[in-house]
Amino acid sequence: MMVKLTSDELERRRQRNRAIAFLLLGLVVLFFALTIVKLGGNVAERQSFPVLERQPHGTTP
Repeated sequence: MMVKLTSDELERRRQRNRAIAFLLLGLVVLFFALTIVKLGGNVAERQSFPVLERQPHGTTP
């Protein structure tokens, strides 16, 4: 048995879905902005992985 929703109920569902979507989008933007702030302004100039000097085999740094 399927439930038939009225047009008013469908509209409220759409509004609720939009509110959830905007909330999630806002969280994504917030986390992105916090990440950029924490990393600093010169993110593009940083190296992804530091270059390590190779040690001869069998020795420890």
